[in-house]
Amino acid sequence: MRLRVFFGVLLIVFSSWAAADDGSAGAARLVVDKLNAALIDAMKNAKVLGFQGRKKKLGPVVRATLEFNAIAHIALGAHWKELSDDQRNMFVERLTELGVATYAAQFNGYSGEEFQYETAQPVKTRVRLAYKLVAPKETPVRFEYLVSPFDGQWRISDIVVDGVSDLALKKSQYAHTLEEDGFDGLMKKLDQKLGDYENAR
Repeated sequence: MRLRVFFGVLLIVFSSWAAADDGSAGAARLVVDKLNAALIDAMKNAKVLGFQGRKKKLGPVVRATLEFNAIAHIALGAHWKELSDDQRNMFVERLTELGVATYAAQFNGYSGEEFQYETAQPVKTRVRLAYKLVAPKETPVRFEYLVSPFDGQWRISDIVVDGVSDLALKKSQYAHTLEEDGFDGLMKKLDQKLGDYENAR
């Protein structure tokens, strides 16, 4: 399975909402199920769609279910306040494009995979949802989604795959690049990764 090291997204932001309850867990699960259903559908039609078709199909769902503004802020940490508004907007958009492209590149074939829901655990104002991605003759891959309320809408704020947080990886990689190469260097590396996906399709 080509999904062991993976992505996504994102960040933890506190809000004024009350502690998560069963109703919140249900609403949060709808968001994750929407994303997972789109991923499985893209996998089933991967060869017909091709890389560009998968990007087009997944783009609206990924943008609707993941909180890229929050991810971008947390991923850059203290460096965020050093950027201009134009730089922030540019980074968020490029990060979003990379997120969509990563899904399109990673979910590129179907061998009977399906997401199986396991548990929901309230975490203060957020909900942690656990799923398994299973396929015949494959070791299941564990996905944990941290879903948070943003402006009255539930969105995925981090994805942990087999114990590895995508947000933690981003924070480590992006902070190092900013310190070494500045904002232009970071954007160049994101562009290079996008180009790698395009060239490998």
